[in-house]
Amino acid sequence: MSRSRLFACISAQMVICMLVSAQKNNKKVHPSRAEIEQRLDRIHAMIDMGQFMEADSILELTIRKYDSPRAYFERARLDLRRNDTTAYCQDLYDAQRMNVDAVRSLYTNECITTDSGVFNDFHLDSTLYPGMVNVIRYRYKQDNSTAFVLLDKSDSARIRWFVDGVDTLFHFTDNNPSYPGGTQKMMEFFGKNMKYPDPEYDQGVQGTVQVQFIVEPDGTLSHLKVFRNISPGLDGEAIRLFALMPKWVPGTLFGRAARFRLVQGLHFRHK
Repeated sequence: MSRSRLFACISAQMVICMLVSAQKNNKKVHPSRAEIEQRLDRIHAMIDMGQFMEADSILELTIRKYDSPRAYFERARLDLRRNDTTAYCQDLYDAQRMNVDAVRSLYTNECITTDSGVFNDFHLDSTLYPGMVNVIRYRYKQDNSTAFVLLDKSDSARIRWFVDGVDTLFHFTDNNPSYPGGTQKMMEFFGKNMKYPDPEYDQGVQGTVQVQFIVEPDGTLSHLKVFRNISPGLDGEAIRLFALMPKWVPGTLFGRAARFRLVQGLHFRHK
């Protein structure tokens, strides 16, 4: 029986990495980064030749097993050829992890519409947001959502919220919600409770599951859902872990109770 090490990382506006040990029978040999890039080069050519079904099948497997940002970019190219704007923008959003300026610019220019002004322009009550002077509104094509960002006199972004139907869900304010005890305690929680699903481990499936949730005014986590999936096993384990969490320290807006919608990533990787 060989000892394999499982790495799990959780990321939001910060990244925390944890080392967990587990016992497995088989040690998989994974392709090198160069081999994955060669595979993606072939997929690129397949898309150019109109072999959409074959390219889609290989891309799905590549994303599921290796969580490659470039694979998301290639799938975005495929989405565009299929005239699927929603999927195109979602895949471009994930492809931004390539850290290529051209990809970020493509996403910003083609998937976000922006307008700005003062509070009256957007029918907002400025008395609720002391010290804030300007407003930027973002509309996202991948999910038709809207976000507002409030700027102070120095043009620094201080408050951000999403409009979801009739709900206002904050992303960051002057006092954001947090895991009780801070990031170290969160790291200990995942290290103690995480279970890498056997089927995914045996198949070499790894990657980052992004979980979206709401932190209620009492610190309870609600409306858990997978924002970006990897596989049924890893998705389910991520949801299980977030559902198992204790109440968070709730966030507020200038002392007032507020609901926050956050997206946090849980990364599964084994060596």
